[in-house]
Amino acid sequence: MKPILTVEDLHVHFVSNSETTYAVNGLSIKLYSQEILGIVGESGSGKSVAVKSILGLLPETAQISGKIALGEERLDQLNSDRLRQIRGKEIAMIFQDPMTSLNPLFTISDQMTRVIERHLHLDKQGANELAELWLRRVGITDAKRRLNQYPHEFSGGMRQRVMIAMAMSLSPRVLIADEPTTALDVTIQKQILGLIRQMESEVQNSVILITHDLGVVANTCHRMVVMYGGMIMEQGNVSDVFSHPAHPYTQGLMDSLPSENNGRHLVPIPGQPAIATTEPKLCPFLDRCPKSISTCFQKMPVLTEIKQDHLVRCWLVEQGGNDETI
Repeated sequence: MKPILTVEDLHVHFVSNSETTYAVNGLSIKLYSQEILGIVGESGSGKSVAVKSILGLLPETAQISGKIALGEERLDQLNSDRLRQIRGKEIAMIFQDPMTSLNPLFTISDQMTRVIERHLHLDKQGANELAELWLRRVGITDAKRRLNQYPHEFSGGMRQRVMIAMAMSLSPRVLIADEPTTALDVTIQKQILGLIRQMESEVQNSVILITHDLGVVANTCHRMVVMYGGMIMEQGNVSDVFSHPAHPYTQGLMDSLPSENNGRHLVPIPGQPAIATTEPKLCPFLDRCPKSISTCFQKMPVLTEIKQDHLVRCWLVEQGGNDETI
C-alpha cells in the first residue's frame, strides 16, 4: 500500500544571531489511507514543528531540508500559491487553542464560509448551507442560529468542534490535529477524540494526532511514533508499542502513567528535555537514560526493526543488551 503522506529525512533548524536550535533531526514517517497516526513526546520533542513544516507554517528563521510528499506531489518544492491551495483542501490542521485560531471579530459563518467559498467555489448561500451542515455533524445544536454568533459565545469544547467542522467541511485527505484536547476537561476531551475518530471513519481521510497523552493514543490511534530531541525513538502499531515498549524513553513514559495495579507508584523520568543548540551526534536521551551502555557514548543509534513494523532507536536493543550498563 502506498502512503498518502511521506516525510523523509526531515531536518528543521531555527537560526538566530547567537545560536542554532536543532528542532527536528532526520524525521521519517509515512501516513496511510484511513489511518490515525499518533505522535507523542514531551514538550520540546519536535512534534508540532515537524507537522507545521508539512504545511509551510514555520517562520522564516526555520531552515528546512528533506522530502515531504502528498501522494506524488512534493510539498517541499511548491511555491506559496500552490501551498495555499493545498492548505485546508488537501491537508487541514486543528490547533490546540481554538480561541487563538478563530478571529474574535468575525462570526463563525464569516470564517467558515470564507474558507468554503475560496476552496470549493460555492456561492454565499451554498457555503452557508455546507457550514450549517457541518456544525450539525459535529454536534452543535441550533446550528443555523449559532453560525451568526462570535467565538466568545461558544465554550472551549464548542470552539474546538467549530474548528473540526471548518477543517472537515472541505473533506481533506489528511487531517492534522495538534494537541486538540489540551485545554479541555476530561469529558469534553473524550467527546472531541470520539468526534475525530468518527470523522475519519465517515469521510475516510487520514489523521495525524499530536499529543503528550499516551492514553489518548491508546484509545484513538492505529500506529504511533515516539519522539524525543527531534528524533524518532520508537514507532510501531499501538498494541505492539504498549505491550512491548523497547526504548528506555518509551518505557519511562509508560512507567509515568497512572495504573490500575494496586500499590504501584508513578515513576517520573528524571531531568528535563534539553534544548538542542548543537547538532546531535549521540542519542538525545543519553543524559537521562537509566540503561545507557558504553556504545551509547560512541555513536548515534539507528532505527532498527525488532519485529515487523516495530522500530527502535537504541543500542541496547540492537546489541541485545550485551554490554556493560553505565
